[in-house]
Amino acid sequence: MGMILKIEVKQDKAVYRTPYSMEVIETYPLPPYSTIIGFLHNMLGLREALWGINLSVQGRYEGVLREYVSFHKYEKKKREGKIYPIIVTSLVKPFLIIHVKMPTIDWHKRLLTALQNPPYFPYLGRPEDLVTELKVNEVEETVFCSESSPEGGLALPFDAYVPVVQAKTYDLRGIHYFLPSYYCKKEGGKGTKRNSAKGLCLRVFELIPVFYVQKGRSIVQDIPVDSEGFPLWWMTS
Repeated sequence: MGMILKIEVKQDKAVYRTPYSMEVIETYPLPPYSTIIGFLHNMLGLREALWGINLSVQGRYEGVLREYVSFHKYEKKKREGKIYPIIVTSLVKPFLIIHVKMPTIDWHKRLLTALQNPPYFPYLGRPEDLVTELKVNEVEETVFCSESSPEGGLALPFDAYVPVVQAKTYDLRGIHYFLPSYYCKKEGGKGTKRNSAKGLCLRVFELIPVFYVQKGRSIVQDIPVDSEGFPLWWMTS
């Protein structure tokens, strides 16, 4: 238990791109852990990984937009460019509630200061996916006691990523994802002619199995919540 950070994010439009989506760019319904970890590192101005950040992610969006976008691909051998259309899937007006548990009190305070005074205009997703409203405050981690609730349970207020282990505990089901979180760099593969001696540096992500659970589901067991009553679905337990 203890103090954690609650971040509220509003955007007009956003793409949280799924891996391997090329001709048709698809988006996750909420930003994956890796996207948020990268966002927090950028806010803190970090170039190396800060390990031990824990996240809980929930939110909503108002609609889905699919649009054609023209990409310009330059072919070096032919010394000419080629224009081709792709389909981009975007979320309309996403609203996110992100809880963050930092590895130390010092990092907690530094992140709070950074989010209150962002070093640049923040974005989440692509650089063009600007954050139109960013709120952060400290809340306390506590426990919701189902026996003391008049309704006898807690209805999920937002769609959420629920790690599979927790989902089984609370008998929750949804769309199954393997979400990327932290990554480590590994040497492997062949480099280009220019850097063949060095080879390629690959990012290998840790994948966390989760269910994307939609709002309204009722939980009739004791569950971790913040001091404002929002459930906490920690990335790592």
